[in-house]
Amino acid sequence: RRNGGGMLEEAINLTGLFLRDGPVVQVKDYRGRTQSFRITGNHLCYTGPLLVLVSRFSASASEIVAAALQDYGRAIIIGDQTTHGKGTVQTLLPLSDYVPWDFHGDPGKLKVTVQKFYRVTGLSTQQQGVASDVVLPSVDDYLDLGESSLPNALPADAIPPAYYQKTAGEAAFLPTLQKRSSQRVAANPDFAYVLTQIDLIKRKKLDKAVSLNQSVRLKEKQDAEASKAALEAKRARHPQLNENVYYLDIESARNRKPLKLLPRSTAKSSPAEAGPDGASIREVEEKGWDDATPQVGNDFTLEETLNVLADYVTLLQKPGSTLALQKDP
Repeated sequence: RRNGGGMLEEAINLTGLFLRDGPVVQVKDYRGRTQSFRITGNHLCYTGPLLVLVSRFSASASEIVAAALQDYGRAIIIGDQTTHGKGTVQTLLPLSDYVPWDFHGDPGKLKVTVQKFYRVTGLSTQQQGVASDVVLPSVDDYLDLGESSLPNALPADAIPPAYYQKTAGEAAFLPTLQKRSSQRVAANPDFAYVLTQIDLIKRKKLDKAVSLNQSVRLKEKQDAEASKAALEAKRARHPQLNENVYYLDIESARNRKPLKLLPRSTAKSSPAEAGPDGASIREVEEKGWDDATPQVGNDFTLEETLNVLADYVTLLQKPGSTLALQKDP
């Protein structure tokens, strides 16, 4: 959900854990030359049901992974309406190569866009991002967060598709998964809180006028506070999950360290302040265990993702399913 990208090579290798072979992404440079990057070697390690949780903060290389798994029909994408939409590659040109030899100090660097990413379908993730198959309500969808909100973002375009073989796919199950998720979301007071925040943002964007009457402004404030208090009270009555949540990082896995159990907070996550996807885990990722004492709040976005996964597994196990659960090789 919060993966801002990284190395192209790692994105391809990661995709190769879930696909046996084939192209992952196409790249076009500033001269119009197109290159396809493929999975090399057989590193497939999991062939079972797969969901990828994304948000508006999923960008660049993480979008490549999500797009490839979606295009092959290998995974269901769930989360915000779309990902960030960064489908370009930049390089830094040191200005020190272009100043006189006696220039003192660092003149800085120019960031130049030199390539664009394309999906195996030939479509671009630029501005458009990767659209979720199952959309969960999120305040971030209504804020200026994506690549498309930048003033000079390159437009989206398309190139010819690469040759790839789509798997049996999950498309047949999507209508059922979407319907069941919508029903749960409609009955969940946490998502109701998010929807209220979304409605408030929409109204603020449409209404450009502000009353100068003090009594009117005070009444608006009181009504907003009363509405928020009512929603918070309803959320407080929503039972917390009793599952244990552990934090696992690469170092712990490599050195086989015992998993760290995250202490559970009694407070609910606030979509307005921390985002609906739980800021407590983000603190651990940024500060590490030595500098942070995280508390696990109510990560209702992740909870609904697990519910969708459970539905998916159940549908796969039904007699007559077009897909069969496969064992890991």
